[in-house]
Amino acid sequence: MTIHKFINPKTSAYKTFKEHVLSIQFSWHYYKNISPDMFNIGGDKYTNIDAYHHSFLARPGPPKPFPFVNTSPEEMDLVEHVLKEIFRCNHTTLNCLYRISANCTYPIKEDKGAFPHIDHSFPHKNLIIYLNDPAGGDTVLVDKDYKEIDRHHPKEDDIISFEGIHYQKMPKEDRRIVLVVTYI
Repeated sequence: MTIHKFINPKTSAYKTFKEHVLSIQFSWHYYKNISPDMFNIGGDKYTNIDAYHHSFLARPGPPKPFPFVNTSPEEMDLVEHVLKEIFRCNHTTLNCLYRISANCTYPIKEDKGAFPHIDHSFPHKNLIIYLNDPAGGDTVLVDKDYKEIDRHHPKEDDIISFEGIHYQKMPKEDRRIVLVVTYI
């Protein structure tokens, strides 16, 4: 398991999408304790954090067995177009989207990460697009014993893909805004 860096083609659709997410008109929804209690491991190395999110495609799972669109048709068309451009540019086949969500976390004083987790209980890959310069906010992959395997120090417009248990380090100075996509 390693982190794979994708090329960001930075198309006009991508720039339009990014401007939309970063605008003051973009709607965010508060989410308390983003990692379920089942991931409460690792002692004081990790913390449960609050975040804001905007769900484009809601994750599958009880009570809904399949993902469902949770946004306007125009917004979904734009995010889907951007993702197709990114996958095409990186010669990666996209078979199925499970979840698409913009997430926003804020700096905390402690040098901690969110709880390590896996996004779904079934096989999938993760794609993260960093929409701003998170000034920290690393993405870290860990093994089943929570030992670090790989780490990405993000910059604005970076795109990474990976599988497995992971967590985010908290940003140091500014909010961390990412697009999280789970797929096969």
